[in-house]
Amino acid sequence: MDIRMFSLQKLEKEHEELVNNKDLASFKKDLQKSKKEIQEIINSYNNMKEQQEIIVRDLKRIEDENNSFLSEIQTKEKNLYNNSDAGFKELESMKENIEELKEQYREKEEEQIELIAASEDLAEGIEKEKEVIKEKKQEFNEELKEFKKLEEINDKKIKEKEVEIQEMIQELPPEVYSKYQAVQKKYPLTGIAVLEEGNKCSYCRLNVSVVKLREVERKDITYCESCSRLLTGKKEDIK
Repeated sequence: MDIRMFSLQKLEKEHEELVNNKDLASFKKDLQKSKKEIQEIINSYNNMKEQQEIIVRDLKRIEDENNSFLSEIQTKEKNLYNNSDAGFKELESMKENIEELKEQYREKEEEQIELIAASEDLAEGIEKEKEVIKEKKQEFNEELKEFKKLEEINDKKIKEKEVEIQEMIQELPPEVYSKYQAVQKKYPLTGIAVLEEGNKCSYCRLNVSVVKLREVERKDITYCESCSRLLTGKKEDIK
């Protein structure tokens, strides 16, 4: 058989490896992982900003409530002063009401202080996340640029390999290429073998018989007795 069949198979294997480039696939997977991590940080950042917006609204609400309490306390203290000649029970009731308002006012002030502290913590966290997002995006863009560069090189190699394959196919007689295609259907990209040093099949690495050796030397159609691959010649004859 024509040993160029083995060369064609080698070219098609190399083409397959380029199309399914494992390094590029791994690189792409890492990029997707990085993109997901960045999105998670962005989500965390947006969540903190939403929390801060809620706190700002709560602080405004508490401020309005405290102003209302303060105004009411001042009004009732004035009424207490103006009604100092009222009965004991009435005065005590007015005092208790004022104390209740002051207690509510103090509770709101404490809540306000806690919210301000929480807002400051969030503001610090937001700034840190913002910086992390910036750094991560910069790293991602640099890696993406490198990936695209490698992908472009790989695509160029694929096209070059396709040209080599077509040239090799054109060199083969139609009946030889037809035989090649039939073998590849049965054993995709592994159906063609050659004899290596020691008369071993290049696929299964087992010795072939003298009979098979003679058939290869005569360029007869012959197959490895162990793995059934088509033997097309000796390795040293590959050009």
